[in-house]
Amino acid sequence: MVYRTYMTKRDAAKRSAQVKAALHSLAKEGGKGAFEELLETPVDGIRFSRIISGHFKIILRVVEDVVHVSDIFDPRRDPGKMSG
Repeated sequence: MVYRTYMTKRDAAKRSAQVKAALHSLAKEGGKGAFEELLETPVDGIRFSRIISGHFKIILRVVEDVVHVSDIFDPRRDPGKMSG
């Protein structure tokens, strides 16, 4: 993740630790999170979910007990300025 461009190295490390903790919790509770209504349901019918960790939004799907993270981003940022 490239968040050190708009926060200090210490803040980036703290946020990274929060996101990693959230991802580890997903391994235990794959069905965690609310459905992401803004994304279309893929052809396979498995909807995207979201969880919030600190200032970050994590978009994911759980397919056959495997958590697939599709995006991690700061929703406060201007989408036009985000790259990736």
